[in-house]
Amino acid sequence: MTPRQIGLLPLAAALVLLPMAYLAPEAAVLLMLLLALPALGVAAWELATPGLVALVATVAISPEYHLPLEPSLVIALQKAGVIALTGLIVVQRGFSGQFNGPALSVLAATALTFTLGRLHPLIGVGDLVRSLIGTLAPFVMIWARTDPRWHDRGVLAVALLPLVCVVFGLLLQVAGPHNLVMREYTGALRLQGASIPAFMAFLGEIGTYAAFAEYARTGRPLFLVLSAFNVLSVVATGTRVPMLTAVLFCAIVLFFGRGERFGFTRRTALFALGMVGLGLFVVVVLPGLLERTFATSVGADGINLSGRDLIWPVFIEAIRQHPLFGQGVGTGRILAPEEIAKLIGTAAVHNEYLRLGVDLGMVGVALLFLGHFLWFRREWPHLNQLERVVVVAFSIAFPLHSITDNTLIAPQAVVLYFWLATWLQRARVRAQAQRPRRSRSSASSGSTSTPGTRSMPRPSFRA
Repeated sequence: MTPRQIGLLPLAAALVLLPMAYLAPEAAVLLMLLLALPALGVAAWELATPGLVALVATVAISPEYHLPLEPSLVIALQKAGVIALTGLIVVQRGFSGQFNGPALSVLAATALTFTLGRLHPLIGVGDLVRSLIGTLAPFVMIWARTDPRWHDRGVLAVALLPLVCVVFGLLLQVAGPHNLVMREYTGALRLQGASIPAFMAFLGEIGTYAAFAEYARTGRPLFLVLSAFNVLSVVATGTRVPMLTAVLFCAIVLFFGRGERFGFTRRTALFALGMVGLGLFVVVVLPGLLERTFATSVGADGINLSGRDLIWPVFIEAIRQHPLFGQGVGTGRILAPEEIAKLIGTAAVHNEYLRLGVDLGMVGVALLFLGHFLWFRREWPHLNQLERVVVVAFSIAFPLHSITDNTLIAPQAVVLYFWLATWLQRARVRAQAQRPRRSRSSASSGSTSTPGTRSMPRPSFRA
């Protein structure tokens, strides 16, 4: 029997025991789950890369909002699954060869906090380890040498996820327990898909990155349609900064990207289309955004910052107390006073730099920037001009978004870094495949005789 067949035997046994569920339901369910584990393990081993794509895609349906479990537990299980499947891929296929600067930076910053910083009194070693695993989950995928056959499919999956989120949210509304569109206290309608507007916007922004970059690379109309849908999904959420950063990413790629299928004529047509879209935005959307930002202000200085003006000072003061090395990963989750968290509806600071400053200190923030720079610098020789512009566009747009949201600990961060790692790994695989051909071509041209010279006979080593 093959290993796959052996692994499926317990699953068959679980199905045979199904009638037992009538006599002892709880024991039967537990026994069937235990018998199914080996089959799940075999499936994970055999289908590690597509399994990783599928697990990343579950972010689009926001299971933490719909399963009868603690949301933090669901997110933790998702991230643990990502780490486990990445480990399987590394065991099967080896490391990707990419320098995982972000993960190494987080580990180094955590070690500095643990040795030189001062841990928050409510953060134990166990809490720190759990938070560290959750923080590392988006970055571990950089290590995986994923199956090249799944690179294009993985990018397509990321580009489709905002659509999946909207469709699943519609199905949930039909079923009853969820609304596709929410109405906030100002009366404004905001698309939230299967989750909440902020998460829908982040997913739409990531989908815009993936779809527009892939359209520039391939010229396939499908990705242009997905780009337009994803940008519209971000606009429909009513989130302000993700609108800016999604469009900024596209503008950088449009103005500076060059490719075989992304020439002057195509870029000019896209620019004209973008101007039409900008005009519609100014007429239809901008008045509502200005109303929400200024006229319906509940914040300081006449600007509605959705509670950020209340919670940011708390984190800024905590950073002043421990500026260099922070107070330990996970401190940002418990730092907000209860009264402020109730008032604004969340304990999240909505600023990734403030959260990281509290958790890891300013040294940790600097190390994370350095880690990304070293990662991109290591992959730079493998990239063509268009791919380099995409990396630069990401390096400008995403840090801007991180000023107003907790981007790296959100579930959507797994989707973002899956796309970026796949984008760079695909370029690396292409460059490595071209290298032998270039070597053979150089050797062939070097062995060709030039006019006026006589080629020397090659020595023979045959007996």
